[in-house]
Amino acid sequence: MTNEGMKDFLPEKQRAAPIISAVKSVSERTGRSMAQVALAWLRHQTVPVIPIIGARKVSQLQDNLASLRLELSAEQLKSRSLHAGTKRHAQAMFKFWPEMKW
Repeated sequence: MTNEGMKDFLPEKQRAAPIISAVKSVSERTGRSMAQVALAWLRHQTVPVIPIIGARKVSQLQDNLASLRLELSAEQLKSRSLHAGTKRHAQAMFKFWPEMKW
């Protein structure tokens, strides 16, 4: 089995780490929140993805909605770490969302 195939057997947190790192990097470069970057990236996927926004505060909802005004560059969308965000990886990323440092 290839190294790429072995990644499926890593703990979810470890598989999600490169995606979280890529989201954080784009967030820092664009001056947008990680939530906005993640939602904007999901919006650009070829397979329809309908995220369930779990905002508990109006400010969180406003932050999430601001992702609709964020256009990611082709380079950002093709980032190896973000592009590896298959359904399984996206699920892992959102599973550990509360652990992200804001």
